[in-house]
Amino acid sequence: KARAAAAFAQSLRSQSASLRAPRLRPPRGRSMIRAAAARTLTRGVAGSAPPTPLLTPTTATTVALATTTATCNISTRALHLRGLASAGATARRGSNTAAGSPHRTLVSGIGIGAPRPQQQTRTQPHQQRPHLQQPSNAMAKSTAKRPRSDAARVAGASATDAAAATPNGGGAATAALASGMLEYINYAWTPYHAVEEGSRRLLKAGFQHISETGAWADLKPGGKYFFTRNYSTLVAFAVGQKFKPGNGFYMVGAHTDSPCLKLKPVTKSVKAGWHLVNVETYGGGLWSTWFDRDLGIAGRVLVRSKGDDGVERIVHRLVKVDRPLLRIPMLAIHLNRTINTDGFKFNTQTNLAPVLATAAKAQLGLDAKADPPAAAGSEAAKHHAQLLDLLATELGIAVSDIVDFELNLCDVQPGVLGGINSEFVFVGRLDNLCMSYLALQSLADACAGDNALAEETGVRAIALFDHEEVGSDSAQVWTDGVNG
Repeated sequence: KARAAAAFAQSLRSQSASLRAPRLRPPRGRSMIRAAAARTLTRGVAGSAPPTPLLTPTTATTVALATTTATCNISTRALHLRGLASAGATARRGSNTAAGSPHRTLVSGIGIGAPRPQQQTRTQPHQQRPHLQQPSNAMAKSTAKRPRSDAARVAGASATDAAAATPNGGGAATAALASGMLEYINYAWTPYHAVEEGSRRLLKAGFQHISETGAWADLKPGGKYFFTRNYSTLVAFAVGQKFKPGNGFYMVGAHTDSPCLKLKPVTKSVKAGWHLVNVETYGGGLWSTWFDRDLGIAGRVLVRSKGDDGVERIVHRLVKVDRPLLRIPMLAIHLNRTINTDGFKFNTQTNLAPVLATAAKAQLGLDAKADPPAAAGSEAAKHHAQLLDLLATELGIAVSDIVDFELNLCDVQPGVLGGINSEFVFVGRLDNLCMSYLALQSLADACAGDNALAEETGVRAIALFDHEEVGSDSAQVWTDGVNG
């Protein structure tokens, strides 16, 4: 019997090569296969005396199930071959199995109700398919007790610490660079703030502020200088110790302006009981992304001011209100049912006006800052009284001292480092404040130290221009018709 079982298993193994064929005939049903296996494994005809089995009941069931598995699960060829080999091994042991011993059935070569065979290791083909394996209790417990990863441990830390702690963060130097850029961009809501922050960093790095229109007779090799134009353009340079007239310049160019919404010269607008602010688009922006954002205002204000000599002058003051003041509301889906099929369509002149306040308080006499009657053409007729009072309060001046202003709308949400490894920078105005910051920082780092310019024969320079977003054809970039 043992020899017969071994011979039958050998025949099954020889036939298993057909499973490697690229195209196989559809398998027959399990009942048909089991019947065929039963007829093969037994002698006799239905209705005759009980047949004499070739194999014991244990091995007969084993081979029948292995045959069913090998025929029906054609797509998992590696499992079939393993199952056939296990069936043959069990058949060889079947003759020595004591009567009444527990039946061991094999499905895909894995014992059910019996210990896992010792020869099965992680290198076997069927264990390389994770969807066929279930984690053991021991594995689940070890996973639960596994210490948290670096990224998990720094989940509550600052963005800078997260970038420094994670392997992909690039270390402390990269984290410091990213943190410095975010600090710069979060402050630089407008070109004026970008130039102000850039000037502050250059002064800290040992650069000397000079006048663009003044005499540059005092410039000397080894010196570091910068100047501004209109408070929105910045040019900085460092002269090499071995510089001679005619030597070259090494220059990096960028721009300080970014696409935004600017307040119009006449901002006052009242519609259906709502106080709106008239704005215009500046540069090439994705204006649909400005809806439903918390918006603040920033820019510069021209103010009347008396100097120590008693002479009244118009001076430039920066203002930045980083709290939600305005909002461009999106129309509710109930009133725009086709937005998801026809797309989001809006008019930049009529649909981009942000909401400042309602007229209800003024109509009820509850708003002391409500718009008073104003003469046509006056500043009070051009702007809401609440807006002018806000600017005056921020600057610590009287409303009557405001001559004019140039203000932008900005998202008050600050930029941060994001991603599980803190490897992404989530912030607006990357075009082109990212390049502006890197140019500033690179020049400052390249010129740090007493001997940084000792062997330099040229001039290291950066130029951060304004109005790039609108064609660069302005007084901030061009001089006397010649590209400056």
